[in-house]
Amino acid sequence: DAVANFLRTDKNLASYRRRAMTHQSRLLWRYRRSLIPEQLLASTICMTSILSPKLVSNPRYAMLRKQPRTHVGPTDRLDCVYTPRRRVDAAFESYFRPTLITDAGGQLNPALADDLLDARYEPALVMA
Repeated sequence: DAVANFLRTDKNLASYRRRAMTHQSRLLWRYRRSLIPEQLLASTICMTSILSPKLVSNPRYAMLRKQPRTHVGPTDRLDCVYTPRRRVDAAFESYFRPTLITDAGGQLNPALADDLLDARYEPALVMA
């Protein structure tokens, strides 16, 4: 849950948006006479692309109400990202099939078992 929350909020500075916008407005005010309008606009676009990358890359996104993505596989629903835009030759069909970690009986897939069982993750050290 903590990882999903971080990916959903902090990667775009969600908790710092007000501070970032205040900083940007002060920058625009301070340099209003020394920078040309194109430079001020470029600065604003860069700031906006960090705070809301979807809005800058696709302005139509502002009008859509979509479920936020968590980028954690089991929690995201399949959408148009997983559908190829162009026809793909049948030879590449296997590239679009999901990798099954378990078999039909719920047992670990033997093709992946060695890799998955060898991975031993140590918990991260918490600095106090």
